[in-house]
Amino acid sequence: MTFRVGRELATRLAAIAPVAGSDWLEQPAPARPVPLLYITGTQDPLNPIDGGPITIGRKPAGTKPPMREFIHKWVQMLGCASEPHVILDKNGVRGTAYYTVTGMGHFWPGGKSHMPERVIGKSSDVINATDLIWEFFQRHPM
Repeated sequence: MTFRVGRELATRLAAIAPVAGSDWLEQPAPARPVPLLYITGTQDPLNPIDGGPITIGRKPAGTKPPMREFIHKWVQMLGCASEPHVILDKNGVRGTAYYTVTGMGHFWPGGKSHMPERVIGKSSDVINATDLIWEFFQRHPM
């Protein structure tokens, strides 16, 4: 949903920061480049980094494309470098930051889990997503 809002409200949003989200709808490019901070876990069972079949609990729930594809599409729309790992382009306004949290599942880093680990995977407090997102938004005003 965050990717969709970033595309549809590009003239009203300064930046977007999906956590463990996906950009599975085919949509046109945003009206202007929208900086992106993306955070995901390496063991997310619902949006796997490398794609593949997913399950919810024990039930098969389809197949997802690799998460890296969504990130690379957004990086190309921004005109940034091709490797999205904490990147800002030369003018410091447009940019992407891409954090992967080793061993983390479908979870908000630094938050509290209210879902069973067997469904969403392991939690993590290695980083605090809320603080990272706020810092990113402060660096990318409208």
